[in-house]
Amino acid sequence: EVKEGDQGSLTYTVKTVGSDTGVMKIESNLEELFTIEKIESTGWDCDSEGPISCQSKSSPDSGTSTVTVSFSVASFLAKKPVICQDPTKKGIGGAIDFFFQLSNDKFLHGCYDKNEGHAVYVDLDDVTEQVQFDMNSAFTYDGNKYDLSCKDSFTDGMSDYQGKGYGPAAGSSYKINFFHINRFNGEGESTVQSCTKLINEFTLKNKATLTFTSEGQTQSLDASSYLKVTEKSGISTYDSNVFFKNKKKAYIIAEFENHDSTNKAISTYEACLDGSLGPLIKIVMTCGNKVETLWSGSLAYTECFTLEFDNHGAVPAESKCEMKSDFDWENAEATENTVSQHIDLTIGGKEYSFPVGLNR
Repeated sequence: EVKEGDQGSLTYTVKTVGSDTGVMKIESNLEELFTIEKIESTGWDCDSEGPISCQSKSSPDSGTSTVTVSFSVASFLAKKPVICQDPTKKGIGGAIDFFFQLSNDKFLHGCYDKNEGHAVYVDLDDVTEQVQFDMNSAFTYDGNKYDLSCKDSFTDGMSDYQGKGYGPAAGSSYKINFFHINRFNGEGESTVQSCTKLINEFTLKNKATLTFTSEGQTQSLDASSYLKVTEKSGISTYDSNVFFKNKKKAYIIAEFENHDSTNKAISTYEACLDGSLGPLIKIVMTCGNKVETLWSGSLAYTECFTLEFDNHGAVPAESKCEMKSDFDWENAEATENTVSQHIDLTIGGKEYSFPVGLNR
């Protein structure tokens, strides 16, 4: 069992009796929802690109050897599109990566690109020709129209906008167990918005095959393991965008959620921003009906800076919050935008990064 977004591991153990001349291989089509972090082995050469493939370094001797695969589950936050192979071009919009784990055990994932390069898969099968896209950040597959704007929470696994023709809808043969959407700017250079949600727990199956080839003859053995994906613990990060008001004020809103049953203190606020926003004048956190000013003043522009919060900024247990950073836009400096803009918060002793996108 592993929580969505967390790390886990699988260990393949091979026990040989006696020795022989030949080559052993381990092959495993690890589920697409797993992101391989590293592979450690004794006596094996492994390739982690695509399906896992490991080959014994020498003919097997009597004994035991292992291959351990460390991975993260349903962790798809990215700074560049991971589905479309080519960066998006300047034009009317950027790419959107999307990942849907369905209750019929299918994994629907792909890339919506308003300019070119659509690609959609069900598991490893290319179904792009069966998909219809429209200009409203949506696509239709298998009779269901999926919203990719990050406005649909897919409550109970079904669309919140069924009345507008979106799905899955009541009566559909399947629901959504999990979704993650990454939205990128016009050049595909940075994340503008991300949203993710585990709606229902689900189980993933991993199948591995061990083969031994000697003198042109191959023997094989299959083994399977199951992993239950449960609700995420700790902090989820959702969204960070720049907004402008009356040509005098600008602000950034970053959204996050505490899944745990204990409060989480915010200890540091680190940011790298360009000078177009102006001096930072206030940081306010809102969690439900609770509003707290974490910092106020006038911080002159510097490309990167760090603020420390002493005895401020506790993210309440099991709550969703937004942090608003106010800037004096009227007194912004004329600077070149050469820095990758982001805000990093240390919450409960761990660092969480919010890439800053354009205003919505």
